Amino acid sequence: MSRFLADNPFVWVTIIDPGPGEQFLGLHDEAENVDFIPVFLEKDDALKCYHFMARAPGHKYEVQAMRYLELCRSAAANGFLVFLLDGDGRVIEKQAPADK
Repeated sequence: MSRFLADNPFVWVTIIDPGPGEQFLGLHDEAENVDFIPVFLEKDDALKCYHFMARAPGHKYEVQAMRYLELCRSAAANGFLVFLLDGDGRVIEKQAPADK
């Protein structure tokens, strides 16, 4: 588990179209050519960066708390990494599915 999450098993993540059929907001890192789900330790940081993330018109987006390990399992099953970001959108830590 991430050293940043040892005492806090929850992260903040952006959900697309909350409810049945909801999905996590995933992004693509061009430099490393990987898909990832951005997560945050604090809700305020997630909301601060929310406005800078690519969003498709016609969809509802919502920041929600989620258990970190559940998110990692879902990300791995769908070919995504998990990137822990700070309030300025900088990567604090990259979590590959095998690292959890």
